[in-house]
Amino acid sequence: MRRSFVVNSLSVFFPAYNEQGNIKATVLHAINILDKYHFLWEIIIIDDGSTDKTGKIADSLVRRSPKIRVVHQKNGGYGKALQTGFSTARYEWVVYSDADRQFDFSQIDKFLLAADSSDAVWGYRFKRQDSLLRFFTGLVWIWSLRLLLGITLQDVNCGFKMIKKKVLDQLGSLVSTRGAMINAELAIKIKQNGFKIIEIGVSHQPRISGTPSGVNLSVIMQSYWELVKFRFPFFLPIIGTFLASFLLPFTYWPEMLNWPFFINRGWLPYKDIIIVHTPLLPYTLIWFYNIFGFTTQSLHLFGSLLLAIMVYLVAKNVSNVTKSIETGNTVGLLFAFFAFSFSGNHVWFESFLTPFLLAIFYLQFRYLREKNPWLLFAAGLLLSLAFLTKQTTLYIVPASLIFLIKERRYSIFFVTPLILVFSLVFLFLTVQGTWPDFFHWAIRFVFFKPFLNRPTDTFTLLPNIRQGFLLTIFFSTAFFSLWKNRQFWVLSAVIWMIFSLLFSFPRFDYFHLIPALAFFSIAISPLVVKQKFLVIFLVLIAALIFWKNISYYHSFLDPKEITIADTINKSYSNKSLLVINGPDQLYFLTNRLPANKPWLPQLPWYFSYYGDGQFLNDIQKPSAEIVVFQPYQDKSVDGLGAYHPTNLEKYLQLNYRIVKVFDDGVKLLEKI
Repeated sequence: MRRSFVVNSLSVFFPAYNEQGNIKATVLHAINILDKYHFLWEIIIIDDGSTDKTGKIADSLVRRSPKIRVVHQKNGGYGKALQTGFSTARYEWVVYSDADRQFDFSQIDKFLLAADSSDAVWGYRFKRQDSLLRFFTGLVWIWSLRLLLGITLQDVNCGFKMIKKKVLDQLGSLVSTRGAMINAELAIKIKQNGFKIIEIGVSHQPRISGTPSGVNLSVIMQSYWELVKFRFPFFLPIIGTFLASFLLPFTYWPEMLNWPFFINRGWLPYKDIIIVHTPLLPYTLIWFYNIFGFTTQSLHLFGSLLLAIMVYLVAKNVSNVTKSIETGNTVGLLFAFFAFSFSGNHVWFESFLTPFLLAIFYLQFRYLREKNPWLLFAAGLLLSLAFLTKQTTLYIVPASLIFLIKERRYSIFFVTPLILVFSLVFLFLTVQGTWPDFFHWAIRFVFFKPFLNRPTDTFTLLPNIRQGFLLTIFFSTAFFSLWKNRQFWVLSAVIWMIFSLLFSFPRFDYFHLIPALAFFSIAISPLVVKQKFLVIFLVLIAALIFWKNISYYHSFLDPKEITIADTINKSYSNKSLLVINGPDQLYFLTNRLPANKPWLPQLPWYFSYYGDGQFLNDIQKPSAEIVVFQPYQDKSVDGLGAYHPTNLEKYLQLNYRIVKVFDDGVKLLEKI
């Protein structure tokens, strides 16, 4: 050949399935063409489990030239055959073409000429010589790819392509196997990695021998299924978690019903409602309730979506660091099981906080790979939102700053959004007139109350011996994973897990460990592949915790609460209501505000801090027309402690009469 090319070596492979009438002529024609070039070349025949004589004919061709190799494999589909060819190829450039003789291999000359200005050369057929059915299915497929994936290549499925070997090596594992989806996956990943694709027109000839498998219904359905999985790679764990949330018991925390309801009706947080958390979650719920309605079903929907988002972010983080979507899906499902086992089927602050923390973790590792300082800005913004969700996010700040040790020059990008958001929140609370109340309850109470306890106070609750033993065994597995896989991302996940465990202080409950479970799941992801028996052991521990938790399950929306709410709505529809030591969710269920401000959660540590005398004064200005009252106990129940305000009890006895007694001794009182 007189022409000179930048190509120094070329691997050519032909994927073949039941091509006994074509494979010999295809290979011999390719040899005649390649012999004209003065560079290294090889031909590889990928026999994809053919049931005819394709394999034998391919083996006979090997004896004709040492440059020919054959790989026999079980039938895995077109995508699997291409993956085998990519991994088997040894030379600088890799060409593959169908073995059905519909492409004239002499057109390789045009591909070689384009090599000096591209990383991949994509053929497109001038005029397809296919049956009407195959043409129609191909057209529908192309438009599906354009709509779902945004692919604009003229003929993404053309079976004549040339790609640099180093490009293929950098793409990592390909997930498509059975159908034509692997071509779209190749194109997307090549462009995502910043490589250039050039399109070259090629002629297309009618099939002379054999039957095409591309119009097989099962192959078509498999291709579309792989398209869905590629476009939505974590579809199964997300949908599975979402549906499981509706099938498993859900906890309707009264605060998640009442606080948004009160604020939406004009009450001010921290001033009219005693809230000890930062306000992002209640305000987000207000937005959600206004769209879907102030109903308990809306809260359940919000919680299900929240769990699905957490599963997605866990799977996304795992696939990002392991380069395996399959591992990401498996760990995502594993985290979902752990979350359900640890009473995570609800809406609470740690659950709402977890997506922010997982997104920060993801952005940090993207920054380490891409060195884009705006990723740090986004991470800092998410950290500020995490603070606005729960102020004890302060516990995990050290974990979020570790990766900045070597990136101090860009730390301003991380810190700036924190300063901006905190300044805006301070300004908002000051204008609203609630800053002193916010500081009193969300800062002073939260961070100093645990260290100011009286001997009889029960604000601090630690795990018992059995709980501590199970949790120690469970979470220590992350350290075993770190020992077996000494990689930076495993170390980072373990550090995040350790600091996230602090969310269970000062009052332990399993659901406070949801953030720690997320990073624990990421940390043990190498074990999912290598130590499956250990993963089964973890599942058994989680199942034991689930079994224990379900035996103490309380949805806060039991028939008892519904009965009380129905009674109030039917018999006292216009009466002002006050709930004392009873089911606070009655405000939401009866669509009415408390009779008095401020509203104080009926828990012992609030009374001991706020003072029952002050509370007694508050409820008399004005006094409620009806009161739902559950008598106080002198002993702790469910770790909630005990507090017996005798003056308050006397006030109720003197000013109210009992009109009905419900289950568990709950009384409905009416003002005398």
